[in-house]
Amino acid sequence: MSGYNLSEARKILPHLIDELLAGRDPVIIERRGKPVAVLTRYQEQNEQIGSHPLRGVSLVVAEDFDTPFDAQWEAIADGCD
Repeated sequence: MSGYNLSEARKILPHLIDELLAGRDPVIIERRGKPVAVLTRYQEQNEQIGSHPLRGVSLVVAEDFDTPFDAQWEAIADGCD
């Protein structure tokens, strides 16, 4: 990733966008020498790289999901003697 200060990036923004569309790496925008933003190519959700395959899947959690099993409590109690 290459970096540009904010005023320079503002002047060449159309050029930076053209390069992103041509496959260039993301561009870091800096203010006073510190990174403040990243300019990247927009991707539709279905073409995002590395998106999690289960994103958007509903998850149902039982009401008693955090209730311990009796055997676990017994094992803990036996270990405390």
